[in-house]
Amino acid sequence: MCRLLLWHRYRQVRRRYYYQHRHLAACLKRLNADAGSAARIERLVLLDAPPDLDAGEITDKGYINQRAVLDRRDDAVQRLLATAPGPGVITPAT
Repeated sequence: MCRLLLWHRYRQVRRRYYYQHRHLAACLKRLNADAGSAARIERLVLLDAPPDLDAGEITDKGYINQRAVLDRRDDAVQRLLATAPGPGVITPAT
Protein backbone atom coordinates (compact mmCIF):
# COMPACT_ATOMS: atom_id res chain seq x y z
CA MET A 1 0.00 0.00 0.00
CA CYS A 2 2.78 2.39 0.94
CA ARG A 3 4.59 1.71 -2.33
CA LEU A 4 1.40 2.47 -4.26
CA LEU A 5 0.96 5.79 -2.43
CA LEU A 6 4.57 6.74 -3.15
CA TRP A 7 4.16 5.88 -6.83
CA HIS A 8 0.96 7.95 -7.02
CA ARG A 9 2.69 10.91 -5.34
CA TYR A 10 5.66 10.59 -7.70
CA ARG A 11 3.34 10.70 -10.72
CA GLN A 12 1.56 13.78 -9.32
CA VAL A 13 4.85 15.62 -8.86
CA ARG A 14 6.07 14.65 -12.33
CA ARG A 15 2.77 15.74 -13.92
CA ARG A 16 2.82 19.07 -12.06
CA TYR A 17 6.42 19.66 -13.12
CA TYR A 18 5.55 18.86 -16.75
CA TYR A 19 2.61 21.27 -16.87
CA GLN A 20 4.49 23.97 -14.99
CA HIS A 21 7.35 23.65 -17.46
CA ARG A 22 4.99 23.88 -20.45
CA HIS A 23 3.16 26.88 -18.96
CA LEU A 24 6.39 28.79 -18.32
CA ALA A 25 7.67 27.97 -21.82
CA ALA A 26 4.43 29.40 -23.30
CA CYS A 27 4.78 32.51 -21.11
CA LEU A 28 8.33 33.04 -22.34
CA LYS A 29 7.14 32.75 -25.92
CA ARG A 30 4.45 35.40 -25.33
CA LEU A 31 6.86 37.73 -23.53
CA ASN A 32 9.44 37.40 -26.29
CA ALA A 33 6.95 37.99 -29.10
CA ASP A 34 7.23 41.79 -28.93
CA ALA A 35 10.64 42.06 -27.27
CA GLY A 36 13.78 43.21 -28.99
CA SER A 37 16.88 41.04 -28.98
CA ALA A 38 18.26 42.72 -25.83
CA ALA A 39 15.04 42.16 -23.88
CA ARG A 40 14.41 38.52 -24.83
CA ILE A 41 14.51 35.75 -22.23
CA GLU A 42 15.95 32.65 -23.86
CA ARG A 43 16.39 30.33 -20.86
CA LEU A 44 14.94 30.04 -17.39
CA VAL A 45 15.80 27.87 -14.39
CA LEU A 46 13.63 27.61 -11.28
CA LEU A 47 15.76 27.60 -8.15
CA ASP A 48 15.07 25.42 -5.13
CA ALA A 49 15.44 28.28 -2.65
CA PRO A 50 15.07 32.07 -2.76
CA PRO A 51 18.12 34.34 -2.37
CA ASP A 52 19.65 33.95 1.08
CA LEU A 53 20.28 37.05 3.19
CA ASP A 54 22.68 35.19 5.50
CA ALA A 55 24.78 34.04 2.53
CA GLY A 56 25.11 37.62 1.26
CA GLU A 57 22.84 37.13 -1.76
CA ILE A 58 20.69 40.07 -0.67
CA THR A 59 22.18 43.44 0.28
CA ASP A 60 21.15 45.50 3.32
CA LYS A 61 18.97 47.63 1.03
CA GLY A 62 17.17 44.56 -0.34
CA TYR A 63 18.89 44.33 -3.70
CA ILE A 64 20.29 41.14 -5.21
CA ASN A 65 24.06 40.78 -4.87
CA GLN A 66 24.71 39.34 -8.32
CA ARG A 67 28.29 38.25 -7.59
CA ALA A 68 27.25 36.28 -4.50
CA VAL A 69 24.35 34.64 -6.34
CA LEU A 70 26.56 33.70 -9.29
CA ASP A 71 29.20 32.24 -6.97
CA ARG A 72 26.77 30.32 -4.75
CA ARG A 73 24.56 29.00 -7.53
CA ASP A 74 27.23 28.12 -10.05
CA ASP A 75 25.51 24.84 -10.95
CA ALA A 76 22.35 26.66 -12.07
CA VAL A 77 24.40 29.21 -14.02
CA GLN A 78 26.29 26.43 -15.79
CA ARG A 79 23.01 24.75 -16.76
CA LEU A 80 21.75 28.05 -18.19
CA LEU A 81 24.90 28.69 -20.19
CA ALA A 82 25.39 25.17 -21.52
CA THR A 83 25.41 24.79 -25.29
CA ALA A 84 22.38 22.51 -25.24
CA PRO A 85 19.81 23.16 -22.51
CA GLY A 86 19.51 20.18 -20.20
CA PRO A 87 16.66 19.00 -18.01
CA GLY A 88 15.24 21.68 -15.79
CA VAL A 89 16.13 24.49 -18.21
CA ILE A 90 13.01 26.09 -19.63
CA THR A 91 13.13 27.61 -23.10
CA PRO A 92 10.41 29.49 -25.01
CA ALA A 93 7.77 27.20 -26.54
CA THR A 94 8.19 26.56 -30.24
